[in-house]
Amino acid sequence: MARVEVYAVLGSERRALVKAVEKVCKSAGLGDVQVLPEKLLLKDLKEGVEVGADASLVILCHYNEGRVLLTDRDGMYNDFLVVAHRNCGGNILLVISGVETEGDSLANTAFVDSLVWEGAQNAMGELNTQGRLLTWKGTPSSAHKEQILKALQGQLSPLELPESVIEYANVTNGDKGGGFICNIL
Repeated sequence: MARVEVYAVLGSERRALVKAVEKVCKSAGLGDVQVLPEKLLLKDLKEGVEVGADASLVILCHYNEGRVLLTDRDGMYNDFLVVAHRNCGGNILLVISGVETEGDSLANTAFVDSLVWEGAQNAMGELNTQGRLLTWKGTPSSAHKEQILKALQGQLSPLELPESVIEYANVTNGDKGGGFICNIL
C-alpha cells in the first residue's frame, strides 16, 4: 500500500491538501493509497520529528504570509527536506499555498524568482526546475493534481537535494534519526 504523508503547520492547509490528494487518488483509481495528515508544529522543527519513514511520497505545505524563509541560510525546512529525502528516497513535493499561479503552471515564476534573487533561496529555483515545487492560491489546479499523481506513481525523478539545503542543514549525513533543528530568526 502506498503511503502519502502530508505535513503543514496550518491545520486548514493540511486538511485541504489531504482532501485534494485523496481526490486525486480516487479519480485515478488508486484505492490502495493511505493519505496521512501529519501535524507539524514549529516546536517539532526544533525538537525533531520522524519524517517520511515509511512514506511513498512526502508533501510539505507552507502557507505564504509574506516573508518566506523556506530553505538555504535562514530556512525553516532544510533539515526537514534532508531527513524526508533520506527516509522516502527523494519523493518529496513542496507546496506553497496562498500564491496566485496562472493556468497550467506548476509554480508562479515571478514568486520563485523573488525567492531566489531577493530571498537568497537558490534551492527554491532548483526545486522548481525539478518539478518538485508547486504554488497555488486556494486549491490545486489540474496541472498540480497531475504532478501529485506522477509523484505518487513514481513517474518523477527523485529529488536531487540542492547543495544549499545540505550546506545549511543541521542534521548529519549519517544520522538515521528523524530529528532536526530549525533555524528561525
